[in-house]
Amino acid sequence: MTTPSPHTLWTRSATAIVKGMLQKHRFLKTQDIWRMGTEGTRPTIQATQMIDAQGRIRMKRVSNIREGRRIWVPPPVTPLPHHPFQAMRFLKHNILGGLEAQNLVHKTVVKVPIRSAEGILEAERSAMRVYRRQVFEAKKAGLEPPTSVPEPRTHEREYYWTLGAPSEPRVIYEESDLSKPMTKEEVEAKTDELGWERAEQLEKAYHDAKALERELIDARKAVRKAKFLAERQQLKEERREMLEQGLGPKLAQEKRRAAAIESIENYARETGEDVSDWIKELEEAVLPSNRYPERVTEVVNPVRVDGKLRLTPGIPRQNTAKTLSSRK
Repeated sequence: MTTPSPHTLWTRSATAIVKGMLQKHRFLKTQDIWRMGTEGTRPTIQATQMIDAQGRIRMKRVSNIREGRRIWVPPPVTPLPHHPFQAMRFLKHNILGGLEAQNLVHKTVVKVPIRSAEGILEAERSAMRVYRRQVFEAKKAGLEPPTSVPEPRTHEREYYWTLGAPSEPRVIYEESDLSKPMTKEEVEAKTDELGWERAEQLEKAYHDAKALERELIDARKAVRKAKFLAERQQLKEERREMLEQGLGPKLAQEKRRAAAIESIENYARETGEDVSDWIKELEEAVLPSNRYPERVTEVVNPVRVDGKLRLTPGIPRQNTAKTLSSRK
């Protein structure tokens, strides 16, 4: 077994675990491998909501619901982050899928008798569907339709993992083969030691690359956060200096001017119009230092004008048709 990397969170290899299981048991399902490999471990519970520092449920702004907010759902977490299998999907697609691609394991078919009442009923329904299809095809071809329903199936196919590369033609095993133990000769014949060692090295390289990628992502996040905090502190210092020099109103004017220019530039990008005169006029204009005009900041009772709720009463639009008729 290869030496674990310092970046790797676990010291066991999922490839070695699967190899040991299949050397002891002739056939195993994916669920059996997961259950036997993760026995005694406690999975991480997926949280459905997050509590912020103030003890409130974290919410998210959305525009497709009436209230405009909904509960923020945390991203999914790995059920077993410190186990080589990590999750059922990872075991099935990454571990077992990779071993199957290297012809170290393969899926085989085992015929198992149908014992459950639901299975027997489904087999009878399937036979009836086949019979109706045969009658339809016979009538369509102008032939004599069958007079009896075909016998329902008594066995069903189940898929198991086993050692070695798949054989040609494909072998279908019986249920009695499930209880047969693996002999030493069969294990040696079906186990490619060099291939399994190469698979362990590939698994180790994969986890090392993932761990290194996480470290680089964390480093980039730390750099961006430090840069943001430095820029924010610099802006605070500049604002404090301007306020000490009595330039507070001017600072508010420039802030409003920048916001207005940005809105005009967005409008120009959407419409393609020439807004150079607007920008020139804004650059030379003296804007009020307060954020909103005085008539908007005043506390007034909202009124409904033209079917819309307005904070300040305005002059309603005159109906053109009524105006023309009154003139006549």
